[in-house]
Amino acid sequence: MIAHSTFLTIATEFAAQSRGVAMSLIAFSLMSGGGIGTLIGSRIVAASNLTTIYTAYAIGLGFLIIAVLVNKRC
Repeated sequence: MIAHSTFLTIATEFAAQSRGVAMSLIAFSLMSGGGIGTLIGSRIVAASNLTTIYTAYAIGLGFLIIAVLVNKRC
């Protein structure tokens, strides 16, 4: 939830003349991502158990942390 306002601020700075379009694209992306994440998560839980989804989440979070650290060094 913290990222929503940050993304909206960045998008409106880049597209100052088209704020409505920028905000619509950000909102669409955030809501679509939430829906797709829920769909994939429900498939994982249905195929195995909650431990698997938590493990997949931890691995994804680990990759995200590594990507941010590598990106900050460049």
